[in-house]
Amino acid sequence: MIRLGLRLTLGGGREAAARLVITAAAVALGVGLLLSSLAGINALRNN
Repeated sequence: MIRLGLRLTLGGGREAAARLVITAAAVALGVGLLLSSLAGINALRNN
């Protein structure tokens, strides 16, 4: 399934590849913000 998605994305041209990179970066940023907020909550609660 992943192989099919990559083949379709890379076969779609530069715009599709750019969209994939932007989406992956946005998801990574969102996960990082979520993890840092959870770490902050746990740090404040354990004091």
